[in-house]
Amino acid sequence: MRVRHNEREHKREKRLTVHTMLKWYLAGLVLAAGMILAAGMEGLHYLLPYRTYNVNDALSNGMGVLVGGAVAAGWRLAVRA
Repeated sequence: MRVRHNEREHKREKRLTVHTMLKWYLAGLVLAAGMILAAGMEGLHYLLPYRTYNVNDALSNGMGVLVGGAVAAGWRLAVRA
């Protein structure tokens, strides 16, 4: 177990932890918004008489959001390294 040497180091560790939690929270919000947008766009197809609604399209839109988020996260890590 690591022992803190001073209060300043403790505050820095706490700030980094809160910052990391905030980044994950915002990433989750963005992914959730993307999933809602994907489902909503497919839901519009149900209302239009000249379009058809397909569950597979909704699932593939959602997978596209998840893959896009993973690629963006990987890109950010690659650029940062």
